[in-house]
Amino acid sequence: MFSAALFLKGNHMLETGKLPHELLDRLIRSYPGATDPRVKAGPAVGMDAAVIDAGDTYIVAASDPVTFTDAEAGWYCVHVNANDVACMGAVPKWFFITVLLPARAADEKTVESVFSSVHRACTETGISVCGGHTEVTHGIDRPLVCGHMIGEADKEKLVLPSNAQEGDTVILAGGAAVEATSIIAREKEQTLRKRGYGESVISECADYIYNPGISVVREAAIALKTAQVHAMHDPTEGGIRTGLWELAEACGMGIEVYPERIFCSENTRRLCAEFDIDPLGAISSGALLIALHPSDAEALRERFEEEGIASATVASFKPLQFGRKTDTGAEVEYSVKDEITKLFG
Repeated sequence: MFSAALFLKGNHMLETGKLPHELLDRLIRSYPGATDPRVKAGPAVGMDAAVIDAGDTYIVAASDPVTFTDAEAGWYCVHVNANDVACMGAVPKWFFITVLLPARAADEKTVESVFSSVHRACTETGISVCGGHTEVTHGIDRPLVCGHMIGEADKEKLVLPSNAQEGDTVILAGGAAVEATSIIAREKEQTLRKRGYGESVISECADYIYNPGISVVREAAIALKTAQVHAMHDPTEGGIRTGLWELAEACGMGIEVYPERIFCSENTRRLCAEFDIDPLGAISSGALLIALHPSDAEALRERFEEEGIASATVASFKPLQFGRKTDTGAEVEYSVKDEITKLFG
């Protein structure tokens, strides 16, 4: 939330990627806008979406762009925004989209491909397209797509990342760098071909956005039906490592991470290695972090196995003074710059 590609203050230019968390936190606290008591959860580091009290139900709203790839940008945008809403225990229902197209490089076919991919994703998920904005503009070199998803949550089923508790286990459902694998295959197709990768492997990796897929809506629903979930988080930019840090930040606790248990496919390992990308720090839509009491962890992992969903226990929450580190003592850090940016020079 509130990420930006570039931010200037005085003469200091920041790196491409997320804002440093200290700066983001200061800005959120300094410029909150008008106060409305119906806003039950607003912007914060590690928060996937906002929560608004609508009387009998909670409205849950999220906004997220697609900037690393223009392939299937509309489809991507629907799912990454639906993920953020689902992580709060809500059902995604209404979608708005803003599409900015580069001047002198946009044509009707490009526009239609975005619209058709949004339609396909929303049809698959039962989400209504409610509006948005589209324009051709100067100053960009590829389509930029930003989505806004609204959903509903029963008041007793709302899940906040701030509700994780000391001693909780963190289960990873899905795997690391699924989205990154697809981006590498799509953006570096010719390079991979020259390096000896076969068409079937490149095609399989490009299709990772569909299989295993970047949506975690189903995984979130299964978790909520199976266990008493305290918190969930959708790790995107910065990968699993940053996602775990953000979850710890949201609940104000320390965390011990077990990196050897964080899994990814062999294809992911190979493609990431080709471009010196660390899978644990690469964009990871398709992964879901779930915090719950250790006594519930086995039942949830068994349920995931029954549903054909890979899972592992990858971390546990500790007192804040423990810090945020791995089981070997290495610091777990917030990554401003996603590993996938290495593809773009």
